[in-house]
Amino acid sequence: MADTRFSVIGRITGSTDDTLANAVVIPHSAALAIDGVSDFQTVVLVRTDLGGGGPVSRVIRIAIRPDRPESLATSPVADFSSLRQGVGSELTRLTAAVGFLLLAVATLLIANAMIVSVVSRTAEIGLRRSMGASQRGIARIFFIEGGLLGVLGGLLGSASGMAVSLAIAAMNRWDTTQPLLAVFVGPAVGLAAGLLASAYPSWRAATTLPAEAMRAD
Repeated sequence: MADTRFSVIGRITGSTDDTLANAVVIPHSAALAIDGVSDFQTVVLVRTDLGGGGPVSRVIRIAIRPDRPESLATSPVADFSSLRQGVGSELTRLTAAVGFLLLAVATLLIANAMIVSVVSRTAEIGLRRSMGASQRGIARIFFIEGGLLGVLGGLLGSASGMAVSLAIAAMNRWDTTQPLLAVFVGPAVGLAAGLLASAYPSWRAATTLPAEAMRAD
């Protein structure tokens, strides 16, 4: 080839590419040693296993030209790992948005339940005030009730979420781990939501006049 002798070391078999099946393949460095040959328009086709295109495209330039990797350009290859990370990030954002929406709804439901409790216990509130209970003491009662509702709801939500995730992992034969922090996050968030929802009902109960409360029935 161009007055240069090469030793035949094998044949390419099993290739589905007619270009490779009908070609003579020589080392890249040997091709550059031939007069009139330049690698300016050389195209290298690399076949990889499924999912290996992305990692290979990131290191192929260094593997072919470790002396001048910047002289080569690689074609963009869809990286399934990046795609998976992108999908995972979007699902995480969507789950967080749905979670905040449900938390807001749960907070409103707790507030509504506490207001109903204040209205139904107006006579009791008046009796407590007439017997010497302070406004702070009355407010503390409803704060405690709202906090307990939030903690119980957080515990139930955490337990349900863990049970569902473990069931899905078991059905798909996946390995799963449950972080210890997740056990405390649910009740803590529930407590915060319960206290926030109890703010107005507690204030309303504390500011109820004893005389008006005793005549509520």
